[in-house]
Amino acid sequence: MLERLRARFDPVLRSIAKYLSVNPNLLTILSVIFALPSPVLLYIYTSRLSIMIATILFIASSLMDIIDGAVARAHGRTSKKGAFLDSTCDRYVDAIMIITGFILCKDYLTRLFLILTLVGSYITSYARARAESLGAELRGIGLVERGERVILLIIFFIICYILYGTEIFKTFTRIYVGVLALLTNITAIQRVVKVCRTLP
Repeated sequence: MLERLRARFDPVLRSIAKYLSVNPNLLTILSVIFALPSPVLLYIYTSRLSIMIATILFIASSLMDIIDGAVARAHGRTSKKGAFLDSTCDRYVDAIMIITGFILCKDYLTRLFLILTLVGSYITSYARARAESLGAELRGIGLVERGERVILLIIFFIICYILYGTEIFKTFTRIYVGVLALLTNITAIQRVVKVCRTLP
């Protein structure tokens, strides 16, 4: 779904990116640097304020991830090294977001769902990387690709900020992350099935 929206907004991103004369690989690395303090912050002291700061950091990280590719294309600096770095940093940010949720949520079932979400997200990413190395195209395949997953996680942290300390916080986190784990793993299965049907 986001792939179609990205195509619509790509001209806008390119026009903005033309004015950003910065190394796109630096922006990619910044996506990890912005996300990195979040689990540390919540581990030291979990509060509504720390959840809010973590959410802002994740939004900033996501913006860096969106802009880096646009800057690279606008200035003719796309490269295989940049693509590899982008994918690698994406995996780090995925893990950091899940770890932050793990620290925030003390409920064991919610933590299990977070682990399943992480597994599903990594299988989803690996399936695409491996399939494309074998000549199969998986862009746009699956219910929850990385863009949707990151948005859903940011929404999760926003609602956690609102509900933290209330009686429904535990119930909400359990249901929300349970659904996210399900959707993420369905996406992984969709990609595996698609590749098995496509490749000889």
